[in-house]
This record gives sequence, C-alpha cells and structure tokens, in this order.
Amino acid sequence: FALRGVVIRGSRLLPPRPLITPVPVDSLVDAAFLRSHGYTNIADALNVLPEFQGSITPFGAQNDFGVGFNYVNLYNLGTNRTLELVNGLRFVSDNPANLFANSGGTQLDLNDLPGIFLDRVDIVPATGAAIYGADAVSGVVNIRMKRRFTGAQLLVNVANSARWDAGEYDFEGALGRDFLAHRLNLALAVEYDQTTAVSEQQRPW
Repeated sequence: FALRGVVIRGSRLLPPRPLITPVPVDSLVDAAFLRSHGYTNIADALNVLPEFQGSITPFGAQNDFGVGFNYVNLYNLGTNRTLELVNGLRFVSDNPANLFANSGGTQLDLNDLPGIFLDRVDIVPATGAAIYGADAVSGVVNIRMKRRFTGAQLLVNVANSARWDAGEYDFEGALGRDFLAHRLNLALAVEYDQTTAVSEQQRPW
C-alpha cells in the first residue's frame, strides 16, 4: 500500500476564489453603512443586525479581564462559535487560551481593525464548521478591508445625548500612497475614540 497523494479541502481560504455557499450571504455592512449611521467601529455596526445577539462590547457584559473588547456573536451561540476572518484569512486572536482570557475561544477584537479601511462585511450563517472547524458553528464573518488606499482622508464624528452629556468623540485619519509603479501600496490609519460615562445620579427618577 502506498500513499499516492493528499487532497486538501478548504479552498475558500485562498482569495480571490468566489464565495459559493448554499445559503444567502449578508453584505449589508460596508463603509457607507458605517458613515451613514455614525458608527465608530465595525463591531457596533454588526451588533445592530438582528442575527447578532449577546455580543461582548464595551457597552455590554464584560468580564474582569479583557475590558473594552468588541466581539460578535451570531445567533447567541457564543462569541467562540463565530469565526471572524479578514480578507478570507484567519487573524491573530486577542483572546489567547489562558487563565486571564475574557472568555473561551480565539475571538478577534474588532476594535483592532480600522473602520476607515473597511470595504464590506460578508456574513455566512451556520455553514462554516465543515471547512473552518468548531469555531465557525454559528457562521463566518468575513471582514473585507480595502486592498489599496491612496490619498488622504479625515473623518470626525461627535455625538451627544438629548441632555447634552454621554458624549462620543471619534477622529479617524488615513494616508496612503502607491510605490514601485503601483506594485506596492502603503497605508497608515490613526483613530482616537472616546465615550464619556453617564452615572445614575445624572438622571432623574
């Protein structure tokens, strides 16, 4: 008996192959969606969709460790059952398997991705486990970032509550340029995001 070859399945890991799936792919969230709704990051935009429930956000449930993380949770099956990809590939997790992890799994903190470089987000529900493993039981969230960015862009977003408190301030800037006859593109993004707290004493009964 001789081994004649090895067949590797999971070709969707290698872009730019087309995404073929028997279920509808949701691509509602893109750069225009973020700007038109005033969201400061990708996670906030995703968490308003009905299929994302029970997510870990700076405004929701947080454990003692990993405060400020932004995870998404498809169908409330757990953030460790939703796989986040960046341009079709796995990204370095912010939640390593150790005693001080925010929760079990290898989730991606979406705060690490600059929203100013977002192209669109493809959401594939409940069909990723056969290809990607147990961390894609509830589905796959493929975050597509821009492959090329040239020029300069500055975005400023300031918001307050009706009582002129609970201010949110977001400043984003990006610079990009082509080199080597358009064979190399370098881009830099800087973001400052602040949300002021509101205590119970600031609201009447």
